[in-house]
Formats: sequence, C-alpha cells, structure tokens
Amino acid sequence: MKLTKPLCLLALATAAAALVAPTFAGSTLGNKGVAVLMGTPMKFNYQPPESSTTVSNGSKSWTLSRNVIHQTATSAGTAAPNIKGTFAYPVDIPNSDGWHNLYFRWADTTRADAITMVPAAGADGIPAYRMELGPVDGGLPGTLNNAPRAELVSVDPREDLRQKDAPRNNVVKNGDEYWVTYAMFLDANFPLNHKWADLFQRKFDKVFEPSAKKTWFEIAVHGDSLSYCMPGGIRNQCDYKTIMPVREARGRWVQFTFHEVASTDPAKGLFEVYVDNNFVGRYNGATLESAAANYSFHYGYERSNAARNGDTAPGVGVAYFTPLMFRRGDARDNPLVPRISGGAPGTTPPTIPPTIPPTTPPGGTDVFGVTMLNPSKPGGESWALAADATHDSRFDPQNTITRNADGSWKIKSNQVRMSVFTSTGYNAGRIATYDRDDLARQGYMQAANDWKNIEMTGYVKLNAASDMSDNFDWYARGGKHNDNLSGCEGSSYKGALHYDGRTRWQKETWHVSYEQAPYKNATTSLKGRWVGFKAVMRNTPVNGKTAVRLELFLNDNADKVSWRKIYDFVDAGDWGGDASHCGGSVNAAPITWGGPISVFRWDNANDVDFKWLSVREIAP
Repeated sequence: MKLTKPLCLLALATAAAALVAPTFAGSTLGNKGVAVLMGTPMKFNYQPPESSTTVSNGSKSWTLSRNVIHQTATSAGTAAPNIKGTFAYPVDIPNSDGWHNLYFRWADTTRADAITMVPAAGADGIPAYRMELGPVDGGLPGTLNNAPRAELVSVDPREDLRQKDAPRNNVVKNGDEYWVTYAMFLDANFPLNHKWADLFQRKFDKVFEPSAKKTWFEIAVHGDSLSYCMPGGIRNQCDYKTIMPVREARGRWVQFTFHEVASTDPAKGLFEVYVDNNFVGRYNGATLESAAANYSFHYGYERSNAARNGDTAPGVGVAYFTPLMFRRGDARDNPLVPRISGGAPGTTPPTIPPTIPPTTPPGGTDVFGVTMLNPSKPGGESWALAADATHDSRFDPQNTITRNADGSWKIKSNQVRMSVFTSTGYNAGRIATYDRDDLARQGYMQAANDWKNIEMTGYVKLNAASDMSDNFDWYARGGKHNDNLSGCEGSSYKGALHYDGRTRWQKETWHVSYEQAPYKNATTSLKGRWVGFKAVMRNTPVNGKTAVRLELFLNDNADKVSWRKIYDFVDAGDWGGDASHCGGSVNAAPITWGGPISVFRWDNANDVDFKWLSVREIAP
C-alpha cells in the first residue's frame, strides 16, 4: 500500500496563526462568551411581488412571474424591481459591544421558497436563513452565467437602484475599516460535486462594470473543497485556498470572521480571514477596484448546475446562514468576536432532558466506587488512575499535573491529551499495517489486546475556559494522532461533552478526516461543577456485518451512581468516512479494530480538575 502525506490545511492554518496572526494593541480576536447573540437580531417582513414584474439591466428587459424577484437590474426608474419592503432589517441588540446587523434584500431567486426563515415566524429556535437550490432552478437573465442564486445582498447607501434611503453603514467605501462575522450550516447532504458554488462575496456594486479587473473576496465551494479567495487578485484568476473539505463542514456551524481595511492604496489595504475564531490568512495590498464605487456583501448560495469534469451534476443543496453581524473599528480596536453557536438551524432552544431514574446496571462498581455500566471482560485489559498518577508508566498526561487537597488532580493547559496505554505499552514499530481492510480483518492495530470494546470513564470539573463551545473528548481505536504516515495511525471514535452542555460522537477515519453526528443537548453549562462522563464503544453485528455501537452517559450530580444515557449511535458502514485514504476499499467502513492508546482530551480550558479516570475492556 502506498501512502501519501495529506495536506491538512486547517491544521496548518491554525498552527500558522501563532507565527503570523496579527498583534494589535487591543485584545486578541476571541470568543465574546455569548452563546448565540442571535436572540431576535432580525425582523423579517419581505413581501414578494404578487404579479408579474418587468425588470431591465439597461440593455434588455425581461418579465418575472409572481413571487419571483431579481435584483441585479442596473437601471433605476419604472423598470426597477417592484420591492415592497426589506426582507431583513436590524433591531436593537443590548450589550452587543458595537456589533449590529445590516439592511439586506433578497438577491436573485427563481422560486418563492428558495429563501425561507427558520424557524417559522413566531416559533422558537436558532434564527437562520435557509437557502435551497436544485437542478430544477435555472439562472435569471442578467445574472452572470445564468446561475441560480438564493442570496441576500446588503443595500448601498442611498439604494440608488431601488429608490430607498438606507443608513450609511450598510456598505463599504474606500478608506473604511470593519469586521464581519456570521455562521454557516451546510446540510448533511450538501453536494460534494459542485463545479462551483459561492457562499459569500464582498463585491463591487456594478456587476456589469467593464473596468472591474480585480477579484472580489469570496467563500466558495469546488467539489469537496471549501475555500476562500482574497480580494485584489486578477479577475477570473482567483487563487483559491482550501479551508477544509466540504464533508467536514456539513452538519455543523462553521463561523467566519473577516476584517478589512478597504483601500485602493496598496500600502494601506488589508483583508484577514478567521474560521471558528482561528486565523487562516491575510492579504496586504489594494482591496478595492475603484474609489468611486460602493462595495456590498452577498451571502447565501449561488452555484452552477453544470457537472464537473468526469462527475455528475449536483443535486439539491441546502445551506443555512445566521444573520450577519457588522462592526466598524480599526487595528487598534481588535474586537471580541461574538461566538455564534447552538443547535441545528430552526430547532427549539436547548432544554435539559427530564431526569430518568437509572436502571440497575449489571457491572458493579470500579476501584473508585463508580458504577460500571458494563461488566469488565474476564482477563481483559483494565486501567485506573493511580494514587500517584505522576509515576504511572501507562499514563502520559503530556502536561504538568498537581494533586489537589481533596485528592483530585489539576491540569492547567489549553491543549490536553492524556494518553492511556494497554498493559503491553505503545510501540509504533510493532504496527505491521495501516491498511483499513487489513486492520478490520485482524481486529487490532498493534496487538490483540488493543483498546477496542471499552467503557471509558472520567470525572471533570471545568474551572476556566476561553471557549465554552469547546469540549471534553474521550476517544480510542487508534494510535498517535499526527501527520506521520499520512495520518493513518490516527483513527478514533470521539465521544464529546461540550462545556455548554451539548454532546455528540465524531468519527475520525484518519488524522485529520472527521465525520460528525448531530448535536444533542445533554445538560446545562459544566463550568464550576463536577460531572462524570462515560464513553462506551463496542462491536456489534448489523445485517450480518460488524458495526460499532457508540454510547455516551452522564453522571450530572457526580454521585457515582445516577448515570443517564445521553447518546446512542450505531456506525454500520453508512456514516461518512474516507477509508480509501489509508487503503480501505469502502470509504464509510466502520472502525472495527482496536488501538494501543485511549485518550482523555480537551482544548481551550486552562484550569480543569479531574479524578476517577478509568478504561476497561468489556464484552462485545
């Protein structure tokens, strides 16, 4: 098997941030600590035309049927689109630290339901715009390449083309400096075979202006690549930089933040990109084409319905966008960026599930008196945190740990990977193959006693965190997670308990290639209290084949006894994956083999107490 080293762009970009991220006199870019900041930030009152409408781009005119709108017409007067009101407009947001919403209108759509609001008017949930395009959607005359679009566009200062005055801060002009942030959620079935699709643009307001020679800024999709293009380049020769595979962006919120010093002067212009509050890239140089023009934001979903070379045409695609937040400032006023997080689009607000009386488990208790939900396998592997955890050859906290007065332990690090080895230890030289088909056949990576069917338990107390959307992860079924050997040693199932109370499973087919199960709400904030968390993974037969059952349990009051199941999921070979990268014949194949290392992991929490850690082999 020939392995090639993957280009883990997001990991590289994050690492590069430490070297090239901007340093300003103000605070660093970071989490404002606001769960959503989207309570009721927008009101929606757009009324599409009730009759057919004639529009023009200055050189030709065409008629749109009722409930269909088109807003790239460049002529004013009687031929302009029949707009009856703004689709979305800002309302006051208390304690927003200077962040606010902009006025937006619908851009082109070919049907009335291409853009909808979720949840429905009057309902509860995470407010978002739902944008949908499919093969049946055609482009409208006057739209570049006749591409179908479901977009929102910020209005220009005077709405010259639409005859409505609007506030000055709705667009960008030469000399402006600003920050923008929003979050995007791609549906789990969002196509991976787009020839191209645009998901955000900061663009010139005159689309048909022949003098426009420079690129706009944009977030785009090409096949399975989610990428960005900096402004100031050569038009139609955009140098796209990959952020992450589209498959890794599906099924979760991805937050984008942009910072621009808008200028035609190469010595003054600046554009920076952050993804999930991590610095990704910077452009220094002229960012604007013309000092006389207005520049606006387009965000939503525009695409080609044509097939890529050698591929099929994309099917129906659905993308969700939170309202866009805008803040004026300069390099000396580096703002705290509101962290946009929450459940899936349009769901009801997080609720705490009712307490379910625990059933009597069959496993007894472990050495700490903690209830075991599954009995240990006779003669199987087992490990528990030692009384002196600093002198345990099977435990590598990789950071300094200190003993607390109550017997628990403390670790102060923003990146924690506490490894637990089997009784025979870890030795990469004993791993004969990383081929996924071979590993599945033999059932282990290093040795027959690898961690495979296990119950993994830990109690933690979150004292301080810089990002409450981050999480604790208990994971196993692999070895070390690095870029060696194309990351093929870094397979795992990761059971996550987020600091804000959410939970989910992740499948890491290799390092770094993730598939995420949907979030579920398990509890309230973890900060300042002890909780117990268990991850259970075991092989199980499904339709005559080996699958993996994945369960998560929570002991919310830390009494060692009252465990409640918070997630139950089965990977039967139909859940994401990229196994061919490491020689597998089926990309979505489940991780059915064991690995020599299990890990207690967390990030962005610089003060955590822990105790009663254990890993036990259980019967499948």
